[in-house]
Amino acid sequence: MSVDESIKKLNSDINGLTEEEAKKRLIRYGFNELEKPKKVSPLKIFAEQFTNILIIILLAATV
Repeated sequence: MSVDESIKKLNSDINGLTEEEAKKRLIRYGFNELEKPKKVSPLKIFAEQFTNILIIILLAATV
């Protein structure tokens, strides 16, 4: 994709967005921020270890 095609597709120009267009996009899409990762409890991490079939087989073999 060429520069001109990219600019046209993003409804911009070579100088960037106008202030008005930037405000519209901020309202529509929000701030350019990453979502905070969800915290997982240590107990859940421990319990999820036992959902793997190989772990279950190894545990059964120890009995």
